[in-house]
Order: sequence, then structure tokens, then C-alpha cells
Amino acid sequence: MKKKRLTTAESGLNKGFYLTVVCCALMGAALFFLLFGGGVLNPTETRWVRFGGGDNFQHYIGWRFYRNAPWIRYLTFYRNLNYPIGSTTVATDSNPLAAMIFKVFRWALPKTFQYNGIWLLLSFALSGFFAGCIGYRLTGRSWGAFLFTGFALSNPVPIQRALIHDSLAGHWLILAAIWLALNRRDRRTIYAWFGLIFAALGIHVYFLPMLLFILTLELIVLIGERASWRYVCGLAIGCAGAVGLGYVFFGYDLIDAGTASFGELSLNLNAFFNPDGASRILPARPTFPLQYEGFNYWGLGVLLLAVLSLAFTEFSAFRRWVPLLVPTLGLILFAASNRIAFDRTVLVDIRLPARLESVFSIFRSSGRLVWPLFYLCLIWVFRALAGREDGASAGRRRAMAGWILLTAAFALQLYDLSGFYRSVSDRVCQVMTSEAPERIDAAAWTEVLAAADSLELTDGPAELKDAFAMLAADLGLTINKGSAARGVRPVAGGDLVPVETRLESGEFEEGAVYVLLNEAARELALQRYPEAYRAIGEIGYLDINE
Repeated sequence: MKKKRLTTAESGLNKGFYLTVVCCALMGAALFFLLFGGGVLNPTETRWVRFGGGDNFQHYIGWRFYRNAPWIRYLTFYRNLNYPIGSTTVATDSNPLAAMIFKVFRWALPKTFQYNGIWLLLSFALSGFFAGCIGYRLTGRSWGAFLFTGFALSNPVPIQRALIHDSLAGHWLILAAIWLALNRRDRRTIYAWFGLIFAALGIHVYFLPMLLFILTLELIVLIGERASWRYVCGLAIGCAGAVGLGYVFFGYDLIDAGTASFGELSLNLNAFFNPDGASRILPARPTFPLQYEGFNYWGLGVLLLAVLSLAFTEFSAFRRWVPLLVPTLGLILFAASNRIAFDRTVLVDIRLPARLESVFSIFRSSGRLVWPLFYLCLIWVFRALAGREDGASAGRRRAMAGWILLTAAFALQLYDLSGFYRSVSDRVCQVMTSEAPERIDAAAWTEVLAAADSLELTDGPAELKDAFAMLAADLGLTINKGSAARGVRPVAGGDLVPVETRLESGEFEEGAVYVLLNEAARELALQRYPEAYRAIGEIGYLDINE
């Protein structure tokens, strides 16, 4: 007999369900305010994205230049950053979908505007919402939904990402995909999967393989349950169409794959129980230098539940999960890369063909890809410990023991990670209450650049390049340098000629001011072009137009 996925009505999703999931969304919003405060929601407050560390400045500066640029047929492309090659909001990880939406209304926005805080609040609230949906679906109880949501929101990974890479804090995409996989099967589900995958490509490409992994698990379950082939094929084709449409619409075809090395930012096999300083109980374990991207600590409460739930799980449940192990192990191995390590011991080191390594390098931060396993582990735990009661006395006692374990483990989870949460809050508070550092004399440089069209920088300290990028964005100038996670193809033409090369050749562009951020460039400019050399403080520049 074919199994049928329960519809919303059959699952008992009633008014109590809707009230519960709204409360779960409020739990996510409350966590956001507890950790980050309300100041980051102020769209004109940019200190935390500019000086908070990580890649958030890269996201913000990409948005600033994208906002200034005219619309063209490449919807995410802008030429004024990394001029004349240009860049895209995909290359700067500027949340392309959000950037596109806000650019439509740029005429109504204040000159200084950041949407990172709005995005984070939305992400935490939606994570709470979808976690509540899943928790209620698993337990049939509001309390179960609240507890599942608490565990889901306790995950330190999206909180860490909010500090250093806000686009990747959108774990609600993962939870929404799991919710779809747990529920009804009809045409609306296919539409929802299509929209979710399209949105993932518009937020950050690393969510795509995570969602496709969950989709793969769902397809395996569907085939095992002998679901309608029409539905299975429709789901697969619809999701493939979403990938293709998102790839073109958001400009992924403009990205230059480059020569990034696969395995640099991989998963260490100790990741799930390596707190890397986030635990009050467990010690940090050693990893290789760039494996911070593989931070995946689950928290001591979840780790203990994962072990204890094995004793509560019937053998038949293991058999049902066996077909899902193959894609799960495949995901873990890909995340660990061709250089598999435990602590600082390399267990396997396989040399990949150059072409294959180039393809895999699209996801060189492969350690991120196992993020869905935290939430899937929670589902396993709740099904084992807090499944719907069968009404028998033994079943009620078993359920009561399960609820007690879950509640105690949640308290342990919060205690274990409490120091981490406090450090996050303190870090945001420190940035928000500190004076913005004056890295350049903005008033003097504004006067120098008053008649300029373009600002060109030599190599130099990153903080100075960032400061000049901000100034160029404020003044509406083009700039030859800019932070980006990826390069783009020269679709608009032009060659990016380094300032150092121009100093040697003497070929300069009209309307450009050349800022010299290193001593070698300043000495060469002073030697060859003394009549055009100027300086503001220790930073020299050439204004050929004077």
C-alpha cells in the first residue's frame, strides 16, 4: 500500500498551529535583538558593517556601487567598482536579490543606507517560523514546536555568520526546504521548491547545494514510497528549471571561475564537536589555518541527544534511513574535500585533475556545505524522543522520559554556548559604541577629487583601500579596486591596468586621480612626475589633470 504524505488538514494543523509558528517567529526576532540590539536595524547606521570585521564590508561596498550604477541588461552587474572590468552583486556576496529590490527604490532611500540589519532580522524570524513548523509537524504540540525552535535557533553557525558574512545567516532557506520535504505533495509544493531554489541563488550560491542535498533526500524517499512518477519528475524538472533561471537571472554566467584551490576552506572531521572557543565545557581542537570556514559545532546538548536518541530508536527506523546515508556521506566527503583531515592529521590526500579541481573550486569553502546536518539531526532526535504518543501506558512513560531528556539537554545547550552568545553581543556593542576610525582625511580628499571621474589605487593596506572605496562611492566615482569573493569576466570590455604599470609607462587616463598607497609607488612617482606629485599626510597622489 502506498504511503501518503499528510496534508495540512490531516496533520492537525489548526489555529493552534498558526499561533504557535507566529510565536516561534517572534522567538527568532527576540534572539536577534538580544544578540545584536536594535541599532543594527537603523539603515543609516553603517559602523557595524564597515568596521565589524569579516566580509560584511565587502557586501556593503558592493551594494553602494551597485546602487550608483545604471541599470543594464545584466541586472546584477555594475562597472564602477573594479573599473573598467566591473563586478556583480554575486561577486561581492551583496545578497543580489535584496540589492536588486532596494535598487528599484534607490531614489527614495537616504544616501547612507544598509539593508544588512533588516536581512538579519528577517532571517532569524523566518528561521524561527520554519523551525516552529517542523517542530509542530513532528510532535503535534506547541511545546514541542517551541523546544525544536529553541534548539534550531541555538545553532552557533548562523550567529557566527551574521557577524562575518551576513548573507550566509539565512538558514531559514535550509529549514524551509526541510519543511517542504516533510509535507504535502502536490503542484503547489513544486512551485514552492522552484521559488525557494531561485531565492537561494539570489541570496548566496552556497545555499544551492544544501537545498539540492535536501531535495535529493526527498526524491529518494518519494521513490521508496512509490510516489507518482509524474510528481517526482515534475519536482526534479521544476527544480532544475529554477537553477537554470536563477543562474542566468542573477548573472552567475558573468563569474570568472578563477584559480581558487579546492580544499583550502574545507571541513575538518572534528567539526561537529570542535567548539573553536564557542563552548564553556568542551576544549577547542586543532585545525589547519583556513578551516575556520568549516566551523560546524552543534553544541553539547545536541551532541548528547544525538547519542542518547540511538537508544530510543527502533531498528525499523534505522532501516528506513539507510538509503539516505549515501548522499549524506557524499556531502560530508565533498565538504572534507580531497584533503581529508582530523585535527591536524591528514588522513587522505588525493590529487585531483586540474579541470575537476577548477570545477570543485566553485565551492572552495566546502566546509559550509554540511550545515543542513544539524537540523536533520534535530529531526532524528525529536522523532526518537518526542514522537506522537501511541496512547499506551508504556508509550506515555517513554514519551515523558523523552521530553525530560530534551528539556534538560536544551538547558545544557544554552549553558554550553552562553559564553559564545555573550561574546557576540559584546562585539556588536563595542563596534556600535565606538567612534568610527578616521583612516583618511575625507574632507581634504573630497576637495582633491572634486573634478575627478575616477579614483585609481596602487596596492596597499586593506583598510586604506576600503576607506577610499567608501569615499569613491560617496562621491559617485569609479574605482579600480574593490573587495570581492570572485572575479568577473570583462563583459563590458576594457583592461584593468595597474597604477604601478601606468607609473612605468607614463600612460594615464584623463579625469583620473592616482592614489599611491605604498612607499615604492610614491618614490617612483616623485622621481618621474615631481610636477604632478602631491601628498595629504603620508599618502601621495598624482593628479595629471592639474
